Amino acid sequence: MNIKRLKDSIALFKKELDGALISSDIWDKANGLSIASYNPNEKYVALFTRLMNNMDRDLETIGFSAFGEYQLTDLEEDTMLLVVNFKGVYLWGSLLDKAKLSLGRLLFIAMPKAQESLKLAINDIE
Repeated sequence: MNIKRLKDSIALFKKELDGALISSDIWDKANGLSIASYNPNEKYVALFTRLMNNMDRDLETIGFSAFGEYQLTDLEEDTMLLVVNFKGVYLWGSLLDKAKLSLGRLLFIAMPKAQESLKLAINDIE
């Protein structure tokens, strides 16, 4: 894993979202340790580590399919939460400002570029 490239992935995502990114963290799903971030939020990372791991287990228990590549959640106060699941090993969570966000730009431009950048960073050895 190349930490500098992970940070570059967040920087690219921020640039592509043109002011809509409030905060972003990439972390290890198993232990909840943040690897790279922009305006980090440790409480958010801890909560979503626990939540995603519990949801995965609970979905499996009731026979549902596991979460896919991402979850997008509408929140109060004009914000949105995006959690990208990378191979069930890493999570990339971002808090977004809906007033500044183009959903089409997020889903079809920023997120695919960010996912590709994340994949390259994780597979690259420093």
